Amino acid sequence: MTPRTLARRWSPGRLLIIDSGWISDSTLHSILRHPKDSLLRGTNTRPGRQRSRKSRSVARVPLNPETAIYLKHFYPKNLWRFLISLFLPSRAQNSFHIHQQLLASELPVPRPVASLDCRKGIFHESFLLVEEIPGTQPIRDFALEQSEFLEKNPEFREKLFTEVGHLVRRFHDHHFFHVDLSIKNILISFDSQHLDRTSLYLIDFDTCYSLTYLPDALFAPFRWTDLRRLMDSVRYGLSPLAKRNVLDAYFSKEPLASKKEANFLRFYHLTHRSDDPVFQPIPHREKDRTSSCADAT
Repeated sequence: MTPRTLARRWSPGRLLIIDSGWISDSTLHSILRHPKDSLLRGTNTRPGRQRSRKSRSVARVPLNPETAIYLKHFYPKNLWRFLISLFLPSRAQNSFHIHQQLLASELPVPRPVASLDCRKGIFHESFLLVEEIPGTQPIRDFALEQSEFLEKNPEFREKLFTEVGHLVRRFHDHHFFHVDLSIKNILISFDSQHLDRTSLYLIDFDTCYSLTYLPDALFAPFRWTDLRRLMDSVRYGLSPLAKRNVLDAYFSKEPLASKKEANFLRFYHLTHRSDDPVFQPIPHREKDRTSSCADAT
């Protein structure tokens, strides 16, 4: 997918940035005129689970029987964010432009529809609209619902998390720092009858940063922070081998791969307490285990 051209609309207290392909959509414009009402009429992203945080709310809003969007409402949750909102672009604007950059880099992400900034004096709130990718669900939910299928098909599980490692590596190769990278922010399109058509998508770039100005050496701590958070999220009944599949794929095309992976594993263990319930050791490589066994004999 490639980004489309953008249109900007100014009015007193409002700044709208919209994908040019949606300018003539009357339903979308009615949502933008009263975004808070649309947020209340929308449905939660997961049945039975409240999708509201201290700094944002999320709702799924159908435009027609075939198309839906996700509407996100951002507002400052503390004094620091309030001060930042006075001088820097809003989280909705930042996320919209990050989506555009990711599409230009040919990464699988949802297409942004619009961002809307509303100001009343010094008070500020913003809204982001993103297209829904039909037929997808977070890998976390998929792993919980399809746990028996994954147990019976270890080859598919290995291939799935190998693809996760490759996807995250492509994301980091363009020097994007996700901040909230986890398997709940990676969507999977799955069909048990056509396993070869499985696709993955990255989502949720509300706090993402583009750090293209940093050299690889300085960007490494940001990569490791993202990767550490991803490793912590690979649980929910999944085998620890899933972590090994992700790491093997992530470092597979890296020069001095074993050394850089060892540096990350050192960072991973140092940033966890021994009594941390989230911590789960990452299995060694298969060849490392066989070589250690041979040395022992």
